[in-house]
Amino acid sequence: MTIKSLTLLAAVSVAGLVACSRNTPPVDSLPLPAAAESPVPTAAGTASAVNSPVDFVVEPGAVHMCDGQDKVVSTVKWRVNDAAVSAVRIEVDSIKTPKRKTFAAGGATGEAKTGKWVVAGVRFHLLDAATGKELASHEVSGLPCQ
Repeated sequence: MTIKSLTLLAAVSVAGLVACSRNTPPVDSLPLPAAAESPVPTAAGTASAVNSPVDFVVEPGAVHMCDGQDKVVSTVKWRVNDAAVSAVRIEVDSIKTPKRKTFAAGGATGEAKTGKWVVAGVRFHLLDAATGKELASHEVSGLPCQ
């Protein structure tokens, strides 16, 4: 496939993901992540150094614990700066549902958007797809009601 064909395929896939946004956690599916062209921001919102081995961010990474504010759509972004890692898998679990499910998979750099099912206690795990080794994780924290 040409780069132009791959770009078109990625755009159509992203449009399909947006149109079919899920409101429930994944059922061990593999949505196609959008390619990240820019550096992955750190939790502070700035691009991290190129020399760091892994950048893994969930935005927002915290939710309010109030009715109506307790579920959000999050964007998971990653960049692995290790030439030995060419593909990753992102798994999700939670305190209430400890069995991990595959949320997304892709290259060493990418991002994927969730449906409106992210609550406090949901955990995202970034794994090397080849070895299964966990490279990073993030647990969504709860914020007090405002």
